[in-house]
Amino acid sequence: MNDASHAPSHAPATPTGEAFPCSAPSVDVAVLGGGLAGLAAAVELAERGLRVSLFEANDYLGGRLGSWAETLNDGSQVTMERGFHAFFRNYLNLRELLARVDPDLSVLSPVPDYPVADRTGATLSFEGLPKTVPLNLLAVILRSRALPWRDALKVPPSHSRAMVDFSMAETYREWDGFSAADFISALRISGVPSRLLFDVFAHSFFNDIEEMSAAEMLQQFHFYFLANSRGLVFDVCNQPFSTGVIDKLANYLRARGAELHCGTAVQAVEAVRARREAASGADGFRLTLEDGRLVDAQQVVCAMHVGGTKALFEASPSLGSAATRRGIAALEVTQPFVVQRLWLKGDVYPERPVFLGTTGFDVLDNVSLMHRIESESRAWAEARGGSVIELHAYAVAPERVEDEARLGELLRAELARVYPETAGLELIDSRLITRDDCPAFKQHAWAKRPAVDGSLAEGPSEVMPNLAFAGDYVRLDAPSALMERAVMSGKLAAGVLLEARGLATQPLPTLPTEGWLRRGRRLIGLG
Repeated sequence: MNDASHAPSHAPATPTGEAFPCSAPSVDVAVLGGGLAGLAAAVELAERGLRVSLFEANDYLGGRLGSWAETLNDGSQVTMERGFHAFFRNYLNLRELLARVDPDLSVLSPVPDYPVADRTGATLSFEGLPKTVPLNLLAVILRSRALPWRDALKVPPSHSRAMVDFSMAETYREWDGFSAADFISALRISGVPSRLLFDVFAHSFFNDIEEMSAAEMLQQFHFYFLANSRGLVFDVCNQPFSTGVIDKLANYLRARGAELHCGTAVQAVEAVRARREAASGADGFRLTLEDGRLVDAQQVVCAMHVGGTKALFEASPSLGSAATRRGIAALEVTQPFVVQRLWLKGDVYPERPVFLGTTGFDVLDNVSLMHRIESESRAWAEARGGSVIELHAYAVAPERVEDEARLGELLRAELARVYPETAGLELIDSRLITRDDCPAFKQHAWAKRPAVDGSLAEGPSEVMPNLAFAGDYVRLDAPSALMERAVMSGKLAAGVLLEARGLATQPLPTLPTEGWLRRGRRLIGLG
């Protein structure tokens, strides 16, 4: 299964890009991929006056924030998306990017809580937690009745230290060879507490704990808890992603001279000598589009998902250094994820949270009440006395997604276990999509993942000038989650290309790269 096999055939909600003005145009920078990573890179480059062309294979921009139009059984025109996303307050670079087009961040609305519910009925709430580190984590443990103190005292010192003494370099060096499941097992915390506290972390990255690197899980733990003084609740987009975010970024880019080419796949990229004095005479590039057209670019940002990046490099033998090509070849995608959106007659109880994480179920990982989150779904529900509910399933076995009808039935049955009142609601329509383009963060993979300049953490680090990488698979030196990692890498990739042109760049805002305990020891002079 691949993303293209599930691409929508209907008209996109986000406008497509412009046609080429000539058969073989030339640009300063070609950005390959129109997700958050590509858009972030394009914004940084276009703001500096460079001629930027962005190429996106889909008919819509946004990647996992992409949207397209659907017609329901009742004749309604609605927007379908690849799934709900949470905008945490510690996504510093993502929020800064949004502020370029929405200075007050009016598109974001706060969610007071996002409880996690286990199949046994145990719950964990994040509402009203202190923002001070490490009091936020202590408060989570204290309010979690599923984690007895006697179990907490069983945690081996080496593992408890790993959780509070994080270091980007040392943690990956020490723990990347272990799976998250191995690490959790050694904590001697099993059953409900383990699922509430740790399984959710792995699944929020679309990975299964049996395959996910323990170091990657520890990095998430650090990012959300012990490096984060902005609270553990999040904001939601109160409009469809297309109108609330993506269209605004597209218009911002067009106003700065960027060209956006949707439905335009780049088939191959050839490294050639630059024909101009720009870029210091370093390597330039010739792009071959899927329809055979050629485009010359002085510099390239590769901002496609893992599958697209691997396919591009297989078709482009001259692209990238030997080390970079090894890193790209080693990339993997994780198991598929599933999004089902339901349009129903009738509503759930008023006290239900707008977002509920679930754990311990067969496939269900969370429930989003879209009609209480974003404007379009709210208008549909109010006009029909109904509700719009979205269900997610992460890290689903590939063979299970082949029977979409059965998977949809199972998701709705598990929704009825969580919210029994939904069993009696009339189904007006539904949409189910599956994707398998999210990066896998497996054991021993961190050092093999390319950085924004294409270098690897192990072995020779030669790179190809004027080629940069962006995406949520890219190895960064600062803690980050998926959307934040995509935007950070996009900005950093733009910085690599700007510096190659002799243009100054500014450092990015990041969360602390070291854990609370390590920072405390340094503060008192103990190393």
